[in-house]
Formats: sequence, C-alpha cells, structure tokens
Amino acid sequence: MKKINSSIFISVSIFAAAMVMRGPVTGVATLIDDIIFSLGLSASQAGFLTSLPLLAFAFFSPISVYFSSRIGIVSTLFFGICSITLGVIIRSSGGAELLFIGTLLIGIGIAISNVMLPSIVKKYFPEKVSELTSLYVLFISIGGAVCSAIYIPISEEISILGLSGWRLALLSTLILTIIPLILWAIRLKDDKNLTQDESKSVGLFTIAQSWVAWEVTLFLAFTSLLNYTFITWLPSILVDMGHSPEYSGFLHGGLQLAGVLPSLILLPILSGKLDKRYICIMSTLLVLASILGFLLLPSLALVWVIVMGVGNSAAFIMALSFIGLRTEDPQETVALSSLAQFVGYLFAAIGPVIFGGLLEQGDNWDRILKIMIVACLIWTFLGSLAGKKSKVSLCRITSRES
Repeated sequence: MKKINSSIFISVSIFAAAMVMRGPVTGVATLIDDIIFSLGLSASQAGFLTSLPLLAFAFFSPISVYFSSRIGIVSTLFFGICSITLGVIIRSSGGAELLFIGTLLIGIGIAISNVMLPSIVKKYFPEKVSELTSLYVLFISIGGAVCSAIYIPISEEISILGLSGWRLALLSTLILTIIPLILWAIRLKDDKNLTQDESKSVGLFTIAQSWVAWEVTLFLAFTSLLNYTFITWLPSILVDMGHSPEYSGFLHGGLQLAGVLPSLILLPILSGKLDKRYICIMSTLLVLASILGFLLLPSLALVWVIVMGVGNSAAFIMALSFIGLRTEDPQETVALSSLAQFVGYLFAAIGPVIFGGLLEQGDNWDRILKIMIVACLIWTFLGSLAGKKSKVSLCRITSRES
C-alpha cells in the first residue's frame, strides 16, 4: 500500500476522531427519562450512569502512557476508538447491566482518545499545535451537538429491524464512530511499526517533577472544574434567580452553543504572535465578568451565558494547546496529557458535588457564586503561568522510567 503522508488525510482523521469525544456521553442526557422508565432505574442509578464516563476519563487517562509506549500513539488512539464503538453497540443491546458496561467502555475509549489527540497533533503538526487544537475542539462541540440533536427524533420516529426508542437512538452513534475507525485503521496500516522514539515512554512520575507541567495541569483542572460545575448547576442557578425552568433550559443549551465561537475566533489569533498569557487572562476574566453579571444584573442572563460560554471554551482550547506547546516531542505530550486530564477530570467530577453540597447545607447561590469568583481569580493566575513560553524541561530531570 502506498504510504499515506497527506496532511489533509491526517487532519480529517483527527477531526473525525474528535467528533466522538463528547456526543456519545453528553447526548444521553436527552434520553435519560426514557431510559429510567424503560429499565426501572432509580435516581441514584441514573446519576451514576451520567457520572460513570467522567470517572473513567479521570482514572483511565494515566493508562494511556503505558499503551502508547507499548504499541505506539496511533495504535493507542485506534484502540480508544474501538472501545468507544464496542461500547456504543453493547449499551444498546440489552438491559441495565449492558447499559452500564457499554457506558464504561465508551468512557475508557474517550479517556484514551482524549490523551492521544494532543499527542497526534504534536506528532504530525508540531508547528501548528494551537491551530489544530482549536479546530478539533470545534469538531468535539459539533459531535456533541449532532448527538443531542438526533437522539430524540430517532427515538420517537424511527424503527429498524424491530429496534426503536432510546436503544436505536444511542446505537445511531455508530454513524459517527465508524468513520474515524476506518480512517485510523488505514493510517494504522501505514504506521504499523512502532518507532524507536515512541517506545521510550515518559512516565507520570517523571513529568510530575516539572513545575511547568503542573502549571498546565492546574490551569486545565480549574477550567474543567468551573465548566462542569456550571454545566451541571446553571439551570438551578437561573431558576433561583427568578427565571422559568423552560427559559433556564434554553440558556443551558445556549451555554454549550456559545462554546463553538472561540474555535472560530481564536483560529487566526493563535497563528499570530500574540502572547498566549493575554488570551488565557482574557478568557478567565470573561467567566469572572459573567459571574458578576449573574449577581448584579440577573435579568441579562442571556448575555452572561454567552460571555461565560465563550470564556470557558477559549480557556479549554488554550489548556489543551499548552499540552502540545509546552512539550518537546509526542512522548512528553502523552505524559503531560495523561497527568493534566487525570487531574482535570477529577476536578470536574468533584466540582459539581462540592458546590451542590454547599447548597444542601443552606448556602444560597449568591454566596456560592462569590466563592466561584475566588476560584476564577486563582484560575486567572494559573493562566498567566501556563501561558508563559516555557517547556516541561525533562532534559533537566533524571528519568527513572523508559
């Protein structure tokens, strides 16, 4: 087979993989009532179903370092996409047990793929890390929007070979997973031999000795914490401020839709010479401004939701970009990506729980939003550190892992 070196082919393959990094998980929320009714799930079981992928993201991200050192970056990404595809099939095939098993496999696959994508970008586009990251984040958002948009109509209107309802809707995700599966299988045939460099792994304990690695990690962690907290609690916050549940739900969708804008806005900016610290600080201050807006002028909630969505998404793009920008080679990128996403998703998992716990203990949303302002100030400081032009500098760290 003729060797495939086309940057266009690899770019399309990256974007196709990005399309399945969110939708198979977030789209389930649109069908959760049907799933609960069909399988007789309790509220706690339903809650566990939605949190299971997030836990998988955190705890299976570090495993990616091991796999990439044994079979290579491309093969590891392909394995992740296979896990997602298998999970999509299994969760639509039976009862509650298969639903949870399939969901776990999807979470594992996304965790591995999340870690590998920055490394793939670093490997094939070392001079275009920020631009490619911005674009693949755009496709992550598009994939999430597609699943959210098609699940309900498919569940209500289509029946194929006796399969219908939420099972068919979830199974329709195969339309998205088959494409990257084929593309990366083609690439895998051309990249089947593990290179010498890829066989030399950089372990988590090694990368964790770098201050720069922790600056990037904590910036992504606070980005995840604030983003997932608001995704979880924004409707409740808005209702508490006097908005109707219907309008609050509409604004919740607007928050995620607004997150598409930074991918388009930042693309020409990232290719220029602008100091990345300015972009980080501006992004975090947008979120800070939106929180102040909710407190001082809650009637303009639509404006603050858009501002928050833009700020959160821009910070997320920058955090993922730094994983590639602050490393020297794909192996360092894998290690930093594993560390950053392990810690980041832990923060994402505990953030909504902590703020929900404060609410249960009697705190109102005004007080909780003020605590979030403090978190935003810390986040801004971390952005100013992560945005500096520096590397993890593993050459100055004695490595015990290979």
